[in-house]
Amino acid sequence: HNGDSLRFATANSERLRIDSSGNVGIGTSSPSVNLDIVVASGTAKQKLGSSSVSGGSYTNYHGASGTKTWFVGSNYNVGGALEFWQSTTNGGTTPGSTPAMLIDSSGQVGIGTSSPDTLLTLSKAVTTSEHLLSLNGTSFGDGETIYQTFKRGSVHLAKIGVEAAGAGQAGELVFETASSGTAVERLRIDSSGRLLVGTTTEGNSN
Repeated sequence: HNGDSLRFATANSERLRIDSSGNVGIGTSSPSVNLDIVVASGTAKQKLGSSSVSGGSYTNYHGASGTKTWFVGSNYNVGGALEFWQSTTNGGTTPGSTPAMLIDSSGQVGIGTSSPDTLLTLSKAVTTSEHLLSLNGTSFGDGETIYQTFKRGSVHLAKIGVEAAGAGQAGELVFETASSGTAVERLRIDSSGRLLVGTTTEGNSN
């Protein structure tokens, strides 16, 4: 004990300190947060696990008592997965039985499902018409397009896009395919619902 701090040492070297503010430092004599871990070189590592075959581990990120808390862990509900849950009640300390999101042992991401069967699987019980996925370009003007792109490696094979029109109040759906690695427009549905093939405007042909 020295200077209003509690120090722990092995082999005549300080390893851990609790300072006068209650901050804990491992590898540092001046912790700046509740738990401050510093290594002199290499990578700082933290390990949390269970010796039980059926056990998992998680960290609880606890907020105000009137809100649900978040948990991040692994092997808790789904073996080999990195899981994210909310608590079952406001201020709760127990994660829900179904993760809000997970990354499974194959690297597949599931949102609303514990068993994703594609690289990204979204699942939700829908009782009315609603959006499951939204692509939002916050500032793009008329004639500019946001795309969903399909690639093989670095080669563009096809694109589906939405082009802004009508002072940003209208949109046109654009379909592009590639014949030599560069995607070009083949078909569009304009803001009036007209199907245009080989042209971008009604009455013209490319």
